[in-house]
Amino acid sequence: MPLKPLKIKERLDKIKMEDNARQALKIANNIFQGRWPEAEPIIMKDSRAAFLYAFHTLHGPWKEAEPYIMKNGDDAAGYALHVLKQRWPEAEYNIKKSQNAVAYAYQIFKRRWPEAEPYIKKDPIQASSYALNILKKPWPEAEPYIKLNREAWSWYYHHFYK
Repeated sequence: MPLKPLKIKERLDKIKMEDNARQALKIANNIFQGRWPEAEPIIMKDSRAAFLYAFHTLHGPWKEAEPYIMKNGDDAAGYALHVLKQRWPEAEYNIKKSQNAVAYAYQIFKRRWPEAEPYIKKDPIQASSYALNILKKPWPEAEPYIKLNREAWSWYYHHFYK
């Protein structure tokens, strides 16, 4: 006996019960191939799902979801870089602590971001990238951290000391 497809209302009810934002995002993109207003309250609660919904589905800012997106620095940076395409000061507290701090500094500020440097320097890969792409010179304060990662140190050393 073939499986009976779930009706959209039943799917939404199931997603609401499970509070599954990522599943709602998939349905919006794959089934509706566009906006699904009934699921937006669920999607917006997950920072990654909200960022991706704004980027892939809405193709623009989603003001109602921004308080949720800004809670995760990586998702906030992605939202600022790819959706807003500009600085997002309200989210910078979390962005500066994220894996995307260097990308944000490079694309948004196009120069040093001193407020983020205490966080960036502690991540060997981020620090070496920041030194090469932003500072364009060795970063002695970050070198003890960069040395913790053999690959990052090799790359950094090759660019600045060889």
